Amino acid sequence: MATKTELVSKVQEVNLARTGEKLSNDEATLRTEDVINAIEQMLVGGSDVTLGFAKIVQGVQAACTKKNPQTGEPIEVPEKRVTKWKAMPKFKEKLNS
Repeated sequence: MATKTELVSKVQEVNLARTGEKLSNDEATLRTEDVINAIEQMLVGGSDVTLGFAKIVQGVQAACTKKNPQTGEPIEVPEKRVTKWKAMPKFKEKLNS
């Protein structure tokens, strides 16, 4: 799993290859955080997000009754919003080639 630091480093690497300019760590971190924050705001606002390699879709997890493992008593779990990540077909092809 890549960390945020590794993602920032990859942003610097891709920008250097694309433009020939090296981004500072601060600038690359800001760009990375901007993208992450934009995606987060769209999801919180109720929108699905389609990226070039994946689609982040929202769904609803239905309310249900669970059991407290310590006491055995039933617990009502309310309905909640969840996100699901779906790889786009072209990305799946690249992964499996």
